[in-house]
Amino acid sequence: MPVTYRDKPIELLREEVIDQLIMNYGHGEISLEAFERRLDEAYEATDHLALHALRQDLRLEVDKAYTLKKREQFGIQYSDNASEKMDWMVDIMGSSRRGGGWKVPEELRAITIMGGGEVDFSDARFSKQELRIRVFCLMGNFDIEVPEGVNVYSKVVSIMGGVENKCAGTSSQGGVRIVIEGLVVMGGVFVKVKRPRRDSWRSFADDVRRYFGLSSSR
Repeated sequence: MPVTYRDKPIELLREEVIDQLIMNYGHGEISLEAFERRLDEAYEATDHLALHALRQDLRLEVDKAYTLKKREQFGIQYSDNASEKMDWMVDIMGSSRRGGGWKVPEELRAITIMGGGEVDFSDARFSKQELRIRVFCLMGNFDIEVPEGVNVYSKVVSIMGGVENKCAGTSSQGGVRIVIEGLVVMGGVFVKVKRPRRDSWRSFADDVRRYFGLSSSR
């Protein structure tokens, strides 16, 4: 029995609705005005029914060509060159951030003591399909943002602290796997999926139109 839209995580349903909106706009099934209005409503919707209503009258479902185009645009980036074996992030009563098109090592070690670290893998280039992050947080936080297609697993021991992992085992097999290990004391590790911004979706929608042989409506 298939999972109904009411039983899906709301962020997964939001992603499906946006994909279907782009698919139908890309094939000229809905106007630019309708697409942008519904895209804004999809971002603002807070319940399953409101999201589902945005796609009920759409004729086209997402196909393989669309999925490949989306993967090309937003998918995980890989590097052909060997990466460093290990890298460090140390924040003692301070903070640091790693992001942009940086090259991911085979292992990342993070220490936060009364501070905070943040690492963003959205535009990073992976050379391996598995990354180990070893953390030690003492009265500090460590934030991790990953793109879609990454599975994150936590083996962290927490003492008066915690781990919040919003993307544990959510993507298909064969993608990048991140394993977090270590100790958190009176602190926290927070993992979330970083989704494309509205402007990114609008730009991608115009790319889809051109890909399917239609000119941009802008």
